[in-house]
Amino acid sequence: MTPSERVEKPNAAVFAAAIQGARNEQQDAFRVKWLEQDGGWLLVLADGMGGHACGALASRIAADAFLSGFLHERSVGSSLTDCFDNSLRAANEAIATALTEHRGAAEGMGTTLVAAYLSPRSVSWISVGDSPIWLYRAGQIVRLNEDHSLRQLGVGAHQSNMLQSAVVGSQIPMIDRHAEPLNLQKDDVVLLSSDGILTLDESQIAATIRSAKTGEPELLAWLLLHAVEDKAKSHQDNCTLIVCKPSLMGGAAEFVAAKERVTYSRVRLIVFCSLAISVLAAGLAWLYLSRF
Repeated sequence: MTPSERVEKPNAAVFAAAIQGARNEQQDAFRVKWLEQDGGWLLVLADGMGGHACGALASRIAADAFLSGFLHERSVGSSLTDCFDNSLRAANEAIATALTEHRGAAEGMGTTLVAAYLSPRSVSWISVGDSPIWLYRAGQIVRLNEDHSLRQLGVGAHQSNMLQSAVVGSQIPMIDRHAEPLNLQKDDVVLLSSDGILTLDESQIAATIRSAKTGEPELLAWLLLHAVEDKAKSHQDNCTLIVCKPSLMGGAAEFVAAKERVTYSRVRLIVFCSLAISVLAAGLAWLYLSRF
């Protein structure tokens, strides 16, 4: 069964799904958490490495540890910078613990990790590795986070996916943290993915989103995943997508505001009509009395 998750509040702003590709096992893990008090989302995606069982274990451990760490930090009022840093530290320490517990069998275990904190108006993120986060705006797509692989150095295809940084239970050499909110605009789409999506280039991803003529996250996710499958690439990697439509997140609040505006307008209309009737009645009474 293909793992997927549709989040309905508010207005199905986020949809996540994954395909296994040509691999024997799904080694990606994702977590989608609605933060009620914040009115926003925490999105986490990890792409495991280190052999069949170890890759799946690493991504699951890191995603869960980051999520629980972030929720704890948020509950005690930590800044977003501290939330990101301490949650990543918790994920890395959890990998280190797993390496000790599974000594020998877990050799080479590790994972990439990208996490985004998404509000209706902005996005912030932290990432390690090559799992991308993109912003689609006005028909164009731009990668927001750094690529910690040799791919960005333009090396040969057989070496391009070698990582320069990953969550492996020891010091992390490269971290891309952007805790300062990046403002979002109406109709923006934010995408988090494992590197399996890179079977498509950015122009193909943008064209696929444009072709949908809608920002509905579930439709966009499946269109992109089917586009990956249609490439029929040999040795296709696992591919996981989290698609976010931030402008949908304010739907409930916008509805309430609109309802309040309508109610206020009706009150003004009722008051105006009451005054008009009163003036008209007074005028008619004066005309009637002036006849005598």
